Amino acid sequence: MGFIRGGTVVILTVVLFLSLFLTNSFLTLSWSLEYETLQPAIMESADKILENLGIDKLLDENIGVMQVYCQIYPSFPFEAEGYSFEIPCDVILTGSQSIVNYGIEQIVYTTYYQEYNCDFWDCIKTTSQPFVLVSEKAKNYWNSKANIFILISIILAVLLFFVSKSKQTALIIAGILTVFAALPFRKLDWILSFFPDSSFLSFFSVFFTRSYNVFLVMLIIGLVIFAVGISLGFFKVGFKFSKLFKKKGEKGEAPLTKGTEKSKDKFTKEEVKEIVKEVVKKEKSKQNLRKNVKDIVKKELDKDK
Repeated sequence: MGFIRGGTVVILTVVLFLSLFLTNSFLTLSWSLEYETLQPAIMESADKILENLGIDKLLDENIGVMQVYCQIYPSFPFEAEGYSFEIPCDVILTGSQSIVNYGIEQIVYTTYYQEYNCDFWDCIKTTSQPFVLVSEKAKNYWNSKANIFILISIILAVLLFFVSKSKQTALIIAGILTVFAALPFRKLDWILSFFPDSSFLSFFSVFFTRSYNVFLVMLIIGLVIFAVGISLGFFKVGFKFSKLFKKKGEKGEAPLTKGTEKSKDKFTKEEVKEIVKEVVKKEKSKQNLRKNVKDIVKKELDKDK
């Protein structure tokens, strides 16, 4: 029985660690793809992607046309590579770099909130542009996966708690696993240092922007669980000590004197009097009941005569 319990604990420990690691991975992707986080991060790398698409060159070539157009109209309608948006003349008059930056912002916003009528992985296969990876659809997809593995991790932790013989040890193990599963997410950017610099890697780095936040949250949760496990051990020790001192105190109590000693199977005079009174009352009530019954029977007999 002990071998089965120990094997089950080992399996639950390994699976719980993997579940926590996947939870952190999906949380990192989901949090990094929030628009407020994504927009400034992707702005740093999107100019290279626009360069590959030729949009920045197209904007530069049409700056003269835009400026002439702005003499009559307040904005210039721009359309290229399936994207269309209005560029305000205030932006056009400030120069080509401002136009490119504005174009990036509009493309990021349009792509992020674009409606995709396909499953996430099908969208990646069918669309030629990589921006579906940094869309609201992608954020919701990774968030749903994170929620699933959060639930799985909680279930595994509860099972580990009930299967383990020592509940304190189960909490300590769960806390340590949570901390260790969070450590790789302290700084994920170091992975990119092993690869040569490229526009793809610059684009890929936006998925790790919130990894440190995930690390901090999971680290705090792990430390809290670990502290609860340690505290449980202290409470057990304190309870044992209090029980030990209580027993010693009971052994050291002075015996009661004969005058004050009261046996559990003896009664005081007052208690005896009360008992006698109760018995007398019951007997009187029985006698009255018998007398009433006799009178009733006698009356009925007299009627028959």
